[in-house]
Order: sequence, then C-alpha cells, then structure tokens
Amino acid sequence: PWLGLTPSYLLFPGFPILYISAQAVVEYLPWVPPMSFELEAPLTILDALSRSYLLVDLIPPSILKHSNPALSTSPWALLVVTLITANAGFFFVNLFSMFNPSGWTLSTPAELQSYGWTTVDLWVAPLITGIMALLTNAQPFWTHLHLLVQSFMRPVTAEALEKNPITLWSTQDARSLGAVILWVLFATRTVKNYGPAWWKLRSKKREVMRSRVDGKRYPSNLKAKKTQ
Repeated sequence: PWLGLTPSYLLFPGFPILYISAQAVVEYLPWVPPMSFELEAPLTILDALSRSYLLVDLIPPSILKHSNPALSTSPWALLVVTLITANAGFFFVNLFSMFNPSGWTLSTPAELQSYGWTTVDLWVAPLITGIMALLTNAQPFWTHLHLLVQSFMRPVTAEALEKNPITLWSTQDARSLGAVILWVLFATRTVKNYGPAWWKLRSKKREVMRSRVDGKRYPSNLKAKKTQ
C-alpha cells in the first residue's frame, strides 16, 4: 500500500495456488531428506531460475513503474527494495528462530552476525537487479553508467556513439544472464559445503570381506550379520 500498487495475489491467483500447492507437497512428504550434495546440486538450477525471475521480473517493476518520479528514477530505491524484499523472509525466520524446536525466541539473525554480509543470498539480490538495470538502461543513472563503462572498454567519440548507439539487452536476456550467474554462485556454494564429504565418500574404497579358507567373498547378507 505504501507504494500505491495492488498486491499481485489479488490480481493473479496463480501465485497463491503455487505457494499453497508447494506447502501441501511439503506437508505430505513422508520424511525430510537430509542435506547432501546429491540433493543440493540439482536444486541449484531451480533456485537460480526462480531467483532470477524474482530479481528481474517481479521486484523491479514495483519501483520502475511507480507513479512517483522520485522513486521510479532512484537507483538506491531499486537496489534497497530488492535487497529487503528478497531477504526479508530469511531475516525474520532467523530473527524469531522459527525453526527452533523449543519455540520462537528472539535472536540475532545470521546476516547481522560476524561475516554475515558474506552470505550469498544477501548480496546477490541487488547484484542481479543492478546488472539487469545496467544492461537494459532501466533508469537514467544506469544509462550514464552504461555509457561510462562502455567508454572504458571501447573508447569512442560522441559522433561515433550517435551513429552506433549502445546495444540494450532485453529483460529476457538479462534474466537469462542472471540465472547463469546465480547458478554459478549457488553451485560453488554447494560444492564448498557438501563437495568434500561427497568426494570422500565416493573415493573411499569399498571394503570386501573374504574367507580365509578359499579367498571367496562373503555374501552381502552375511557381511551385514558379521558387522552387527
């Protein structure tokens, strides 16, 4: 309401249906799989696609299409709103310790603790939105910045720039680039967090139990009984 925009869920019922369906699937899962490399690696692709759609198509229009020119042309408003909107859920979950089995309690979110700013999910939101705004010249500030960057990369005269203006990216192309960048970042984080344990498990030699009499392998069920 402060931005003067109608909430999307009042206009398009697809979003509430999507979230309700996802919640229903989670509730009816027989068990929650543990965090592992095999589980996280494929999800990095889905996370990158959904996050790029959020940071390029869903959040920026609330600022870029605002009726107040002071907001619609402000790069700070664009980046700050993206930062808050994309991370508010994580912030409040950690603030109230919603995943604590003993109940909700106030605690310092991980983003505000030491080295909390290094969290990928925190700073990647304004990064992707800024790249989109730079490539599409979403605001006058980004147009000037685009010209400045291009002048450093390929110095040209004003006459040449008028004949061959800068090439603007479409929103779809910027979203695709954002998805690739996000996938690289999320995949790197997955490899860093779960890669060593996965590689150690894969490279560990399989123990084979053999008979001392004839050297033949024990059956798998017999091996299980011996280990018990």
